Order: sequence, then C-alpha cells, then structure tokens
Amino acid sequence: MARIPALFSGPIEFTNSSGSQISLPLSVVFFDHGIKAEGDVYKDPKNKDAADAWLAYLVSTGLLVPDQTAPSVPAMVITAASPGSTGNFIQITFTGFKPDVDPAKTKFDVTVIETDTYTGLKPSTIQGILGVSAGAGTLPGLVFVPVIDTTLMPTAGDYPMVAGTQVQVPKNGGGIGNAFSLQAKTATDGTDEARTKVTIKDVNVADKTFTLVATWTKSATGIKAGDIQTNFAYEITVAAPSGLPLVAPAPGSVTLSGGADAVTLPTANASANLVTG
Repeated sequence: MARIPALFSGPIEFTNSSGSQISLPLSVVFFDHGIKAEGDVYKDPKNKDAADAWLAYLVSTGLLVPDQTAPSVPAMVITAASPGSTGNFIQITFTGFKPDVDPAKTKFDVTVIETDTYTGLKPSTIQGILGVSAGAGTLPGLVFVPVIDTTLMPTAGDYPMVAGTQVQVPKNGGGIGNAFSLQAKTATDGTDEARTKVTIKDVNVADKTFTLVATWTKSATGIKAGDIQTNFAYEITVAAPSGLPLVAPAPGSVTLSGGADAVTLPTANASANLVTG
C-alpha cells in the first residue's frame, strides 16, 4: 500500500502522558497499512502512545480518513537551513507557473517568508532568548543580540538589518544611549542579511516588557526547481525525494513544520515534503 495523506478538519490535538496539550500537524499523519505518523513531536516518548491511541480512535469513528484523490508524485523536500522551532515560521509560496513537458524545466515564481515573533521580552531576558551570537539562545532565529544594557528599555520602531553590521536600538525616552544592538544571522550572501527587518512594539515601560518581530522576505521569478536552493540558501535547503528527480511542486503555499529546540526536544530542522500538481 502506498503512503496516502490523511484527511481531517485540522491538526491532531491530544493530551500526552505528562498532561500537556499537544498539536500534531496533519502533514505528518498518513495511511500506510494502517494509520501512522512521523516527526520529532510524534516520536517524543511522552507523546507517541497517546498519539497512537487517539489516531486509532479517530479512524474508528470515521473522522480521520485516507485521501482518496489521485496520488501526487513527490516533487522535493524542503528543510529549514537553521535548526530550531523558528523554522516552523517559514512559509514558501509557488505561483506563476509556466509548464514544460519536462517537469524539471517548468518555471514558476517563489516567495519565502520567515516571521519570528517574541512577546513579553525584557532587557534582562532578550539576550538569553535570541542569543549573543547566531544560533545561540534558547529560541534562536533571524537576529541575535551581541550587546545590551539590561537597565534600558528600547524605543518602538522599525530597524532594518545591514549586512555584517550591528544595528543600534536606541533607549526609550530619547537622549544619548542605546538599549541594545541587533545583528542578522550569518549570511551566505551579504544581501540576504539586509532582507531582515525588525520591529519593536508593545513597549511597556512600567512592566519592562516589549515585543520583537523579525521578518525575512525574498522572491524570485521564472525559476526552475533546481534553482530554488541557489536563490534561497539563506533560509532553506532543497533536495530531491528519495530515488526520484527534483521537479516543480504544485501551486500554493507550504509552511515548514517539525522544527524543535534543544530545550524541549533534540534540536530538529523544520521541513516539508512537496508534491507535484
């Protein structure tokens, strides 16, 4: 029996053995000689037995069923370039297709967006969360904090990153001095760093909290499946499915999933398996 996607009304939600509410993306649930699942969240010993029991129940009630539409052909496997849960916030959109008799030569437009949102940050916690260097911190993402004055709150505003340069976030209230500096993660191409923009908002001086949103966006037009890796290496890696060629995916958007931070699970890169139209 070939692997068949599962159909359900949304993500599979259940309570694990520790009493925590877990959400399993439907993209990791499938039928292959019975209902099955994959990914780091599913494989966690605290989750697996509860997930298996709940999946079996949903199948028995007819709420979780195999997709009976014609199976699609695997097109590519996309994985976040950086490990961690922020890879789950990478969305890739495919539009503007110009088909070719050879699927590998079909051209299309691609947009990749990552949006990392950190709420409730404090001057005393931001560096530990985002890291003092690229990839460090408990929730590393698009930017890190090389320098900080933990006694100062930041000023709300937009702060575009500059390749290889620390961007200063001024202290709240005006005057001379900066609350902290920000720097984009290491780039494969210096121009990619400059595609990152940070917004500081919800600054609450009384509670000493604020929100930081880091966004990275890039588009490429008229490219082939084999060109995606070259254009978007800053954010993703692209590989052919096992034993199959790399070909154009189906139109639409996909969000990577399965990324995990070492503080909760073994570090994992978010990923997605794409199919043809």
